[in-house]
Amino acid sequence: MASTHPSNCISSVAHSSFLVQTAPNKEGNSQSKIKKLHNIIEKLHNIDELTEAEKRLLFSTSLQDYAYLLDQAEYEWKAEQHELDKRKVEALEQWLQLQKLQEPKKPDPDNILAFSKDELDNYVAHRKEGLAVKSHDWINRASCALWDCTTGEISQTSMTALRTFVLGKYPSVGAEKIALGFAIAFLKYLSKIRFDARYLTYSTFLELPKTVRVRKAITERIVTKADISVAFKRIEACVERGEISAPKARNYRAFVRMASYTGLRPSTLQRLTVGQFRAAVNEEKPVAHVLAQQEKSRVEHYVPLHPSVVNAVDEVLTHDFSEKDDAKPFFMWHSFGKWLFRQKIPLPRVKDAKKAHLWLSDFRKFAEQFGDIIGWDATNRQYVLAHDMTGVAWGHYKHPLPENVFDVYMQSWGGVELES
Repeated sequence: MASTHPSNCISSVAHSSFLVQTAPNKEGNSQSKIKKLHNIIEKLHNIDELTEAEKRLLFSTSLQDYAYLLDQAEYEWKAEQHELDKRKVEALEQWLQLQKLQEPKKPDPDNILAFSKDELDNYVAHRKEGLAVKSHDWINRASCALWDCTTGEISQTSMTALRTFVLGKYPSVGAEKIALGFAIAFLKYLSKIRFDARYLTYSTFLELPKTVRVRKAITERIVTKADISVAFKRIEACVERGEISAPKARNYRAFVRMASYTGLRPSTLQRLTVGQFRAAVNEEKPVAHVLAQQEKSRVEHYVPLHPSVVNAVDEVLTHDFSEKDDAKPFFMWHSFGKWLFRQKIPLPRVKDAKKAHLWLSDFRKFAEQFGDIIGWDATNRQYVLAHDMTGVAWGHYKHPLPENVFDVYMQSWGGVELES
């Protein structure tokens, strides 16, 4: 054994390592021996010379020891590779999971959700709370369209059918927004009461189409002083023919004057009481105190009364109401509205022939448009009309006094006479 060249021993060890299936259980300094033997092998390949200590180590190692040490090294190397591969797989799984979470969820066309008619009715009742009766109309229309198109089924098919129906039925973009907006709000409501976010995903199918605005929206309803004068003449003509009574004629004249000179909303005029006008006409500078609940914008404000308005109101108070009637509505709102609809007073500046007649809301438009002609102060106009009173200035600083509102108003409107 001593005369055997170390390189031949190495070849024998390398060959026998494939033949040995089991090795003795030696844990001690196996790592140290493997390292030293590796260095010896490298040295033999490079210079073919060993020191005495290296020769003793080499020849003192049996073939079984060599096989065990090599197997141990290979085992540890495979263990490290396995651990590395395991970490790579875990990292890949985490990345895939993260990508899945970040992807937008799309509803499954076959995944059909549902709601009951009672749930829809409860939501409609909730939406109507605190709203004026006139505001109920569009809620009723939108809810009926939702139920008719879905019959309680929420799916891609039913939502697309609802959208197609709304876009085909209503030519106005505003009407489309109301109807589809109601459906989207109902889906949000269902997602909350059922704790199921899947309902919200179907709002994707209710989005309005992207359109290009051809023309900027400017009102086509132009109301002039001559149009208001025709309204007064039409009242007198109806009185002469006996079509309306004297009390109605007085009330109608007072309505036209009040609406034209102040520009108040028809809904606000409908809510004004006899007591409010009685208190206003008795003041040195007559102003009507409009309460917040009487205004659509929920703004409490003072409305100056033009001398022509004061005369018309005083005539109605003298002939048609007693001291006990202060809580009654002042204007015959419904009666005047029906009369105005039947009269079809023409508006020559309106292009659409079907719409070219005077409506209740046109008196407010006249006050706004005629105000530009006479140079009505912008702040005073906003306050009297209760329109566009937003922002920090109105919320925290401005609060006109009634006498000052009257003075500024009369600077513009004082010399205006509408019946001439």
